[in-house]
Amino acid sequence: MTPLSRRLLAEWRANARRWQEAVELWKPKGVEVFNPGIYARDLYARFLECYPPGPHPVITLGLNPGPFGMAQTGIPFTDCRTAAAILDIKLPIPGRAPPALIRRLRKPGGRWRGYYERSSIGIYRLLRLAWGDLGAAYRNWTVTNTCPLLFLKAGDYKNMTPADGPLRRLEGFQRLRVTALERFCALLDPRGIVCLGKDVSAAHGEAAEKLVGARRVIHYPHPARAVPAAWAEGLKLELARRKLI
Repeated sequence: MTPLSRRLLAEWRANARRWQEAVELWKPKGVEVFNPGIYARDLYARFLECYPPGPHPVITLGLNPGPFGMAQTGIPFTDCRTAAAILDIKLPIPGRAPPALIRRLRKPGGRWRGYYERSSIGIYRLLRLAWGDLGAAYRNWTVTNTCPLLFLKAGDYKNMTPADGPLRRLEGFQRLRVTALERFCALLDPRGIVCLGKDVSAAHGEAAEKLVGARRVIHYPHPARAVPAAWAEGLKLELARRKLI
């Protein structure tokens, strides 16, 4: 593992611990919380060994782990199928998901509620489109999950995100997100920042512009509900326009 990868891994784990401490204080009612930054840290470490970041990457900010993506693999925007087929990290469903989460990911009859992270399609299409191979892509593009927690609504186990009001209103929630961004930026010294989605732009946009300058911050739709090919092509063009690739 490169020296920068080791430092990034250390900060990734430190961020996960800060959020875990907050969860213990919040104990949010009606919400179940899982922290893949802690229980899947070995897979993220393996990912950094295979795909180390280079100097001054573009930092990309999403919402938080999805139940069928990072919550199982520990790798942002990456489900078990993608990890095995594209990253060559063999990982059958449900990956590193703990038993309590596994129960929530199954239907009453035992079948999985989902099999893949839809956002991963657009993300990996962009990486190949912009940089060719994944080694080059991940030297230039780093996803930092400022909020590393998966939130499931108790009862129906629907995915919740930091855009949902009950989470936004938790004391210190937004400050933790900004603190994480500041610390990751201090470590990686990015040449640009991409904020994916309206909530991420609202939560991080001002801080991001102070850190790297408004010209080097891109506010772009989240890939979850976008057409992957058009989404990837549009973001590539915007990265090129800002001279970030």
